[in-house]
Amino acid sequence: LSNSLCSNERYPMKSERRHELEQNVLADWAGDVIASTKPYANLILGGLLLITIVAVGGTLLVRKSRAEAARAWEDFYPAMINGSFSDLNDVAENYRGTSAAHWALVMVGDLRLNEGCNELFSTRAGAREELKKAVEAYDRALAESKDSTIRERATFGLARAWEAQGDLDKATDFYKKLV
Repeated sequence: LSNSLCSNERYPMKSERRHELEQNVLADWAGDVIASTKPYANLILGGLLLITIVAVGGTLLVRKSRAEAARAWEDFYPAMINGSFSDLNDVAENYRGTSAAHWALVMVGDLRLNEGCNELFSTRAGAREELKKAVEAYDRALAESKDSTIRERATFGLARAWEAQGDLDKATDFYKKLV
């Protein structure tokens, strides 16, 4: 019985001692880390502050960008429904770089192309002016947008506009680019 008591007493002692040593190692490591980083505390805090400022600024910028895109579409739809050149041009100018602005340019091109084609039967000078404005709108949409659908629509519009002006070589080039 005395042997079993002695052996039971050893294990709790070893376990307690082992736990005490682990705590000391952890405490020593934490102390070493704190001591080694103390000279850089201001730099670390400054870095964390900078990261926080960048994160907050990025979040605000994304929210502002989304709000601007939403306003652009809110202005685009009524202008498109009304078929107003000036309203669509306003969307393209006021919201540069947005998808709504690029679509507004394509719509201006489409409306000008249709107007120019209709005027071909009445006033040639007016038709040329409308077709020139259509080409300008499509060219700008191509230059500003990376969206493949917008670029295809603008390229198709350019081909049709050059064809309506009688420049079949340019029209053919744009049709080939489209294909």
